[in-house]
Amino acid sequence: MRSLALEDTIGGHQKIKVSLPFLNSGAPLFPNFKIVSKPSRRITVTWRQLKHIVVNRKVRPLLRTEFGLEWGSTAVQRQVGGELLFYFYM
Repeated sequence: MRSLALEDTIGGHQKIKVSLPFLNSGAPLFPNFKIVSKPSRRITVTWRQLKHIVVNRKVRPLLRTEFGLEWGSTAVQRQVGGELLFYFYM
């Protein structure tokens, strides 16, 4: 991932801006990118559920936890769950 940033918007809400890298051919480096949670559908996972996802090192989930944005492996180490924002395959 090239960059991940939080941006403030009008009304006090925050947006997550993700910049993904592309190959010289123009193809995305991570073609299997899946957005999970949306404003109309929030998906939450416990750290135990997340543990089964993180076992496969090729899947990289990003969560919003009580500590902020965290990768799945960090959330499992801290034993915290949260809202599953997106994931991608390496």
